[in-house]
Amino acid sequence: PTAKNSSGDAFEALFVVVTLIRCLAGMECEILPLKLGKNFEVGWGMPYDSNDWDSQTDPHAFAANIPPELPEGSCDKVSIYHPGHAKFEAYDVLVAVWSGGKKRRLYGYQLKEGDEDFASQEVFTASYLIRGSAKQNEGSARLFTTCSEDQINTFFGVSGRQWTPNEWKALAALDR
Repeated sequence: PTAKNSSGDAFEALFVVVTLIRCLAGMECEILPLKLGKNFEVGWGMPYDSNDWDSQTDPHAFAANIPPELPEGSCDKVSIYHPGHAKFEAYDVLVAVWSGGKKRRLYGYQLKEGDEDFASQEVFTASYLIRGSAKQNEGSARLFTTCSEDQINTFFGVSGRQWTPNEWKALAALDR
């Protein structure tokens, strides 16, 4: 595999699409704990209280621009942030959830095809390491929850799991 594939870039788009589908359908799972009411909105990169989206490199500073609360009377909301141009040390996708009139919960996701570990930031409610070469059991690496193969397969669903790095490797092995 190339460095780009090993980094997880090759399946970030799939992760973002499945995250969006799950959010629109209100389908939570262990690695996407939405806890939304019946009426909710799904956003893409909004709200964000700054114009530095394109240049932000610090996940703490980026998260500081995602409002901690929504205006009173707002319905539940989930927003996906995929600043693909940003060079965060440990995050590829962020998901903010405001539900039940409570403060924002912020989830960070790092996607890697291999089995490297990364440092997590304490600004997040939870951080998940989604590895293409997942272990059989959930674990932890610093402040990240390393997701198990079953958790990842549940997240991607029956159709989506056919497009994950494990399946790419199985197909590549058939070519040999």
